[in-house]
Amino acid sequence: MKLLIDNRIVQLRDVQEGKNWMGPNFNKKLALITQDSAFVRPKPNLHSIAEIISHLTTWRKETILKIKTGKGSITDDGEANNI
Repeated sequence: MKLLIDNRIVQLRDVQEGKNWMGPNFNKKLALITQDSAFVRPKPNLHSIAEIISHLTTWRKETILKIKTGKGSITDDGEANNI
């Protein structure tokens, strides 16, 4: 199990900052975004870059917490648990 978790960590780090077969990593792409453009919604029903990054950050932290403690802090309805 530890090998699978370690492999997943390497994959996530590569997407964030490594050399990917699919193109630039997140850090390189985000470096091209201005502070103002990060909060613009391309269409009314689509999320802004800032909203997407916030979502990704929250779930990354949640995943790390679950791996470390076996429990998460967010329920399926988005409410925070008191742990």
